[in-house]
Amino acid sequence: MIRYLTFVAFFATTAIGIYLAGQRGAAVYETLMVERVRQGFAVLEVDWITLKSDGLRLELHGRAPNVEGQALAARTARAIAAHAHVVDFTSATISPPPVLEPVLIELHRDADGLTATGRMAGEEMRQAFSSRIEATSPGLFRYDLTGTNAAKPPPGWGAEVDLAVLAVTSLSEAYLKLAPGQVLIEGVAPDEEARAVLQDQLIALAGPEISLALDLRVPPQVIIPFRFAAQKDFGGLRVEACAARDLDEQSALLAAMTRHRVADHAGACPVGLGGPEGAWAEAVSAGLAALDLLPAGRLEVTYQAAELEAEPPTEPERFDSAVSLLQGLLPEGFTLETRLYGSANGPAAPRDSFWLSFREREGKLHLAGRMATTPERDALLTYGRALFGKTALQANLGLIDGPPPPDWQKAAQSVLDAMEALDDTRAELTAGRLRISGTMKDPVAAGSLRRELIAALPDFEVRTRIAVDLPSAIGSLPLNTQTCVAEMNRVITASDLAFETGSAVIEAASLDVLDELAAIFARCKGVRLEIGGHTDSQGNEEYNLQLSQSRAEAVLDALLSRAVALDRLSAKGYGEAEPLASNQTPEGRAANRRIEFKALE
Repeated sequence: MIRYLTFVAFFATTAIGIYLAGQRGAAVYETLMVERVRQGFAVLEVDWITLKSDGLRLELHGRAPNVEGQALAARTARAIAAHAHVVDFTSATISPPPVLEPVLIELHRDADGLTATGRMAGEEMRQAFSSRIEATSPGLFRYDLTGTNAAKPPPGWGAEVDLAVLAVTSLSEAYLKLAPGQVLIEGVAPDEEARAVLQDQLIALAGPEISLALDLRVPPQVIIPFRFAAQKDFGGLRVEACAARDLDEQSALLAAMTRHRVADHAGACPVGLGGPEGAWAEAVSAGLAALDLLPAGRLEVTYQAAELEAEPPTEPERFDSAVSLLQGLLPEGFTLETRLYGSANGPAAPRDSFWLSFREREGKLHLAGRMATTPERDALLTYGRALFGKTALQANLGLIDGPPPPDWQKAAQSVLDAMEALDDTRAELTAGRLRISGTMKDPVAAGSLRRELIAALPDFEVRTRIAVDLPSAIGSLPLNTQTCVAEMNRVITASDLAFETGSAVIEAASLDVLDELAAIFARCKGVRLEIGGHTDSQGNEEYNLQLSQSRAEAVLDALLSRAVALDRLSAKGYGEAEPLASNQTPEGRAANRRIEFKALE
């Protein structure tokens, strides 16, 4: 009995020990489990949840800000406490669906094509819009930069797209903004008539359902030089320049050109501002009527001055008839100047004679006349293009039967050689006679040119009328060192070479000053200059020294970019060390901030 009681006591004691050890182990695991889950929530910044544990049972309590946060918390707890029974008692705030912005499309039309930005309601809408534009104007759509995150448009959407398609296909430049029920269109129409037609079409298409804002413009009129110039030779009558004050005057001028068989005048005579007083179209029409009587000549009407020139083979009688007609038709207020080339020193060239007319105007050479054979004509044109360039030579040379005068080809080429050295050149070449006029800067070169022509053409009567452009000649004379320095400093002081505040960047308004300085320095043969930079005393002395150096170097770089030799210039910054005036006044400080040129030995 005693042994039995002893065994029972031992067994009970052992069971109680095991039970207590299990209890302590479960408590330790429970504490460890809860702590790990809590740390996981801290990493994820989940601070809304409360944990309750009962052994291997783990309860989650709290209100998540959204469904996604609620699911994340449950997944995290089950992953960390894999051996526990996780019970989710949490709730979540259900967020309303996101509010999408309405459809908004912006269209930019220019010479390169059409670009779209904004947002559409899905890829299907985006593709449909692009296809609609492409079907109407293939190749117009260049860039589609729209997104697809907009709300679905309300019923009735579509008329807005119709308006956009009509506008971008009718305007060369346009900006459009489309939203449901609203369309803004800004653009440039070709002319007033096209603008009125398009505006009526857009208003009708919009109807009462769409709020339509329109700003349609026409290209602005520009101020243009009012000049009419026409040339007549064996190739017919051509217009080189024309202008009109309004559309009615443009129509009258074009009608006059048609009557007088002017070639290729479509698109001539743009409408502009700045026209002369008086009957401009009537004056031009009168000049065309007079020019029509001449076999060859030129008409120019500039504001209220008309000029009629007759060229070989015009006979004096025909020229007189043309002048009389023009004098009778020219409106009041217009002056007239006339010239007959080829007859000032003898009779006009007969219709069947050899003659050549050379004229340099605005950088182009106009060559007209008659040659003996096609190879001679081609040789003269090749020589002229070699000297003046292919695009700068405009020629109308006919052929005539019979042998050419002696040295005819050599005389023609000599005229082209002389024209290279002349400005505003006119020359007439007939059998045994050359007349040439123009301007030059160098009087010595003018005399040399005359002697060279006489020596090259001993069998021709050569007459020259070469004017010397004295202002240009004086302006190109070389300068000595003292004058060079004085002129450079005069220009830079009078014109105020300016820099952006606190920097070495030269202001755009001062670029013309640099051009003038480079032109003066080109006349300073062999002169070496220092470009000195100076500042006032405001600010740090070291900073001022660096700023003055940078500004002097900026002027040096600007002059180098204008083809000034590097070995003749240097730059040096003096900072505030050499003031011209007191730094205590604004005027003095302004005088001290300067660029100054100094001659170098």
